[in-house]
Amino acid sequence: MEIEIDLKKSLHENAGGYYDRAKKMRKKIEGAKRALEISKRQLEAAREKEATKRLERKRERQWFEKYHWLKTRNGFLAIAGRDAKSNEQLVKRQMKPGDLFFHADIQGAAVTILIGGQKAEKPDKEDAARLAAVFSKAWQKGVGSVSVYSARPEQVKTAAKAGEFLAKGSFAIEGERDWHKNVPLEIGAYMDGEMPALSAAEGTRIVPGKLKKSDLAKKMKLKYGGSLDDWIQVLPQGGELK
Repeated sequence: MEIEIDLKKSLHENAGGYYDRAKKMRKKIEGAKRALEISKRQLEAAREKEATKRLERKRERQWFEKYHWLKTRNGFLAIAGRDAKSNEQLVKRQMKPGDLFFHADIQGAAVTILIGGQKAEKPDKEDAARLAAVFSKAWQKGVGSVSVYSARPEQVKTAAKAGEFLAKGSFAIEGERDWHKNVPLEIGAYMDGEMPALSAAEGTRIVPGKLKKSDLAKKMKLKYGGSLDDWIQVLPQGGELK
């Protein structure tokens, strides 16, 4: 190691100069180490974010996720339409003998089908009624409850009688209906494996409110994980945590 000595300066002045340069060098090294640590953290965060995106892209969606849905307490599947078109699809393509048709007793509500519902117990039918209630105008109006009726597939008519008119997505019910009175407007949300899901009996409770669906979805993602887009697809429009 070679050391340059300025002969015009004293020994102490030369030593002081080297000391000052050493301090500056140490600060530069410390700054470089901090910058390197920050870069490492940013790179790791980017890798984790990319890994999360890949996992979200790889999840295989189930056929019923194009509708609103929930699994009842005994494992029956209830599905509800998202609009007039999907309401019509549910009745004309998905509903089969042995199912049950549910609809909230209010203008503007999702058609809800409990698959295999005629073999279901009372709690399962109540869960399907809850899904029908939540995805109705009653939720948006913020009322505490709404009545829901159910009927067998053969009672649901898609064609109007002579002299009558049925709008697209509308149906007529013939015969007696079974009623679920004062169904509470409250639903649970949780993770069913990798899927955000709704439940009448478990999960974080959600009630009508002013929180935007996207903001509510962010809260649920923070609590349970999962895809933000999936949470937005699952949750009702406007709500708050109970």
